[in-house]
Amino acid sequence: MKAKMQKQQIQQHASTKTGMITSPKEMTLTQTAYSGPIPPPEYLEKYKEIREDIPDRIMKMAEDDLKNTHHNKNMESYITILAVLMGGGLCFAIMFCGYKLIIQGHDIGGYIALMTGLSPIIIGTIEIFKIASKK
Repeated sequence: MKAKMQKQQIQQHASTKTGMITSPKEMTLTQTAYSGPIPPPEYLEKYKEIREDIPDRIMKMAEDDLKNTHHNKNMESYITILAVLMGGGLCFAIMFCGYKLIIQGHDIGGYIALMTGLSPIIIGTIEIFKIASKK
């Protein structure tokens, strides 16, 4: 009922404003959308009418984009592995220095270095188990 009243009020307001609207008008809106790097075939045909090589260029651009995406994902994996190895190596180097300090009689500095090198390993292991338990 409320929606009907609002519709009537809008129609009355529109009719008093223009003096010409007596019934609601219909309007149809059509929207076409696509996703991805390659447009629909109809669009490719229209592009071909503009210039013969545009569809080929679009296809090459999509292929190059796919190759680039795969390359970036592979590089991301390699960089992640390298970062983990370098971080682990640094932790072990700090722990080794702490061990050497303890042997030389610098107990406090040695234990601090040992804990400094060991804490990222412990924290990383805890985080891995947290992630694994969520899956």
